[in-house]
Amino acid sequence: MAMACSFGEIDGTDGFNDVDPVTNTPTPAVTDPGAPVVTPGGGSTNNPVTNPGAPAPVGQGFDADDPFQSTILGQQVKGIIEQNCAQCHANGAKSGDMDYITDFESLVKNGKIVPGVKEDSQLYARMVQNSMPPAFQRDQRPTFQQIDQVGQWIDELPGLASDECEPVALMTSDEQIQAMAEDTAKLDVEDQPFTRYLTVSYSSNAGACGRELDRQRYALMKGINSVSTETSIGNPQPIDKNNLI
Repeated sequence: MAMACSFGEIDGTDGFNDVDPVTNTPTPAVTDPGAPVVTPGGGSTNNPVTNPGAPAPVGQGFDADDPFQSTILGQQVKGIIEQNCAQCHANGAKSGDMDYITDFESLVKNGKIVPGVKEDSQLYARMVQNSMPPAFQRDQRPTFQQIDQVGQWIDELPGLASDECEPVALMTSDEQIQAMAEDTAKLDVEDQPFTRYLTVSYSSNAGACGRELDRQRYALMKGINSVSTETSIGNPQPIDKNNLI
């Protein structure tokens, strides 16, 4: 489709005379650039926060015991969640048997938030995957920057004491080969040529442990099943005491 435009007279009239004059409205100064700005829908805007970990001002919903209320970033994240998730998961709504989207303790208890690890937090992961809010929900969705804010907030939360761990002793290549040889000797002769071993010792030897190492194991399991021709999901069986091979 072609469109012709003329910047002169149209039908004998001067088009410029019909245009309303532009008036310059001064922009109000921002007295506190770090304060959250609330949109009409109840959520925070994406304005950068100069010090997101700073305590929220007392008297503005401040609660030192609630991570949703104890910092400026926490208050912004709660606004994002209320605007995009609460209609299905709070205030009496219980979609997917979940009605605690704004209750921090319940989110942690049920594994929706893993303090200090956004990648293991379902709340953040589902947002990144665009599976929550559901795809059919198009009128109200979090922006990419709002999702980043949620991830930043989770990463800055103090980790749980139960997540503390100590790396296991370094496992040398010779020790790994020895463990594989001993396990192979236990197999049927027909199965030995087709047996393969995978290891996460590279991660363990680098100091990974606990949840971080479990993430490596899960990725391995998922990778193996993605190329399998079987109809059921299989879980690789470890052959050593530290579950590295």
